[in-house]
Amino acid sequence: MAIDNYRRFYAILRQMPQLYSRDEQKRLLVLQYTNGRTDSLRDMTEKEYKKMCHELGRRYGTDEAYRKLKNTCLGLMQQLGKDTTDWDEVDRYCLDPRIAGKRFCKLSYNELVRLSRKLHKIKDKQDKKSSINQ
Repeated sequence: MAIDNYRRFYAILRQMPQLYSRDEQKRLLVLQYTNGRTDSLRDMTEKEYKKMCHELGRRYGTDEAYRKLKNTCLGLMQQLGKDTTDWDEVDRYCLDPRIAGKRFCKLSYNELVRLSRKLHKIKDKQDKKSSINQ
């Protein structure tokens, strides 16, 4: 089975510290994971590509932990009354500089960690207010 899109790799690449130009960084990673056989994503085997994405994703928090963290943040937003099925609303909320200052889909792993903490604090304050008013 041939790889027909490289979204996963480019999502990881955006999260990595930029040591070289993006093209050079991509080229060096592909060379590393193909043992010098190629520097082209298109020429990688599916096994090489999956291994590279898995290892880089774990290292830079873009795989399972990243997905779980996004879901946690969305769940907290839902509890705060945000319609998380409406991406425009989610983005408007996250774009507020007091919340994240960026669109939700552009948040890095570390930014999502900070957002999660912030949302927990907001929810705790909201819960305290509602228990006082009862």
